[in-house]
Amino acid sequence: MKLFRAITVTGCLILSGLAHPADKDPSPDSFTKKRMEMLASKDSKARSQATSNLGSVGHREAIPKIIELLNDWDRDVRESAIDALGNLGAKEAAPQLINLLADKTATTSFSASSALAQVNARDKIPELLKLTKHEDINVRCLAISTLGFMCAKEAIPDITRFSKNSHTFVRQSAIYALANIGAKETVPELIKALKDTEPVISHAAAYALSKLNAKEAIPEIIKRISEEDDEVRFTPARALGRLGAKEAIPELLKLLQFGTRNARQGAAASLGDLGAKEAIPVLMDLLNYQDRFLVAEAARSLGKLNAKEAIGKLIELLKDKSLDVNSEAAWALGKIGALEAAPKLRDFLKGGWCFSDSVRITFSRVYFKSFQSSVVKALALLGDTEAIPAILVIANDHQHQSSFERGWAAIALIELGARDKLDKSCVADIRFACDNSPDEEKDRAKSALKKAEVK
Repeated sequence: MKLFRAITVTGCLILSGLAHPADKDPSPDSFTKKRMEMLASKDSKARSQATSNLGSVGHREAIPKIIELLNDWDRDVRESAIDALGNLGAKEAAPQLINLLADKTATTSFSASSALAQVNARDKIPELLKLTKHEDINVRCLAISTLGFMCAKEAIPDITRFSKNSHTFVRQSAIYALANIGAKETVPELIKALKDTEPVISHAAAYALSKLNAKEAIPEIIKRISEEDDEVRFTPARALGRLGAKEAIPELLKLLQFGTRNARQGAAASLGDLGAKEAIPVLMDLLNYQDRFLVAEAARSLGKLNAKEAIGKLIELLKDKSLDVNSEAAWALGKIGALEAAPKLRDFLKGGWCFSDSVRITFSRVYFKSFQSSVVKALALLGDTEAIPAILVIANDHQHQSSFERGWAAIALIELGARDKLDKSCVADIRFACDNSPDEEKDRAKSALKKAEVK
């Protein structure tokens, strides 16, 4: 949610033209001063932009003003304020953030939950436990989720009880929370939950067991992927890869070839995780399928499997109409070490679009930038030092780029040996990118964060 908000706000500003005018004085002090002035602007988009900018550069002096914006009439401004307070670690905003858990707008209440975890307001755990008994089911679920995000181990007994609640969404929230807290003592109950008649509960249990690295659950999860219900099969199939269940490879190969769409997606991802090179021919065939989500998953797994025979096709997919496919193809090329792809990837950052003409018209810059981060990651994996100037522009652009984009640009520069070109503001951006990246990429981000913090 934090990432979605950050990209959405930035994208809207770019499309509206508000984010384009360059400051005459590009110094950090001038930048923050102008953003502080913009907080009082009559233009809601300007207020939203300024709030996001101040949060991403870590300007703590803005916290009191940003707290005031939690009452702004414009929803985008309010949600930008929530995200900024989270990025700033503003514990003083915890009372207001707790109140926002009851907001009727789902994105606002969920953003508040995420921000409470970021500010680590552990003294508010008793209040959150009280909210788990709120009359509004949505508030109860959010309170449970927030306790999970905060890794509130003292709440495990209460959350475990909620995992057996009669209400489906309360059970679901509790199971995810137990996974986030790392409550290994609940594994036996979670294995039982795999057999729940509600697909969302079975999904949640499979995810939780993989998050808890509960290898004792592998036999039961393998049974689940034989289910005919497409809704039930994806997450168990995906969980087997995360658990390193090599004994499941034969079943996953069957699923990859003959399963329904969602089941094949889960199998494709897991076979990549498990290093199952015997899946490469089938994954190569899937690159020609119409289902773009399946193509994207196959491309990523081919990258994990270092399938050099896929390089030519993956380069072609950089021009695909689906941005999911573009992004995964770029990442896979970097993972494989396809040096021949570097010029094409580099040209994209310099403005040489890799999309077909129809995609240029169809998609906005908001989505374009998700491909941008994949390109940046790939170029760093390829060790392409020629890309440093273009990546540096992204890392230093606080007007047009989200914290996520700047963060991954900074990570790439550190990996390319250009840490000395970054200023101290990159630490907050790298931390944001780390928090909002898939588990499989967190180690990469954490390694760069350590190097950034020692300067």
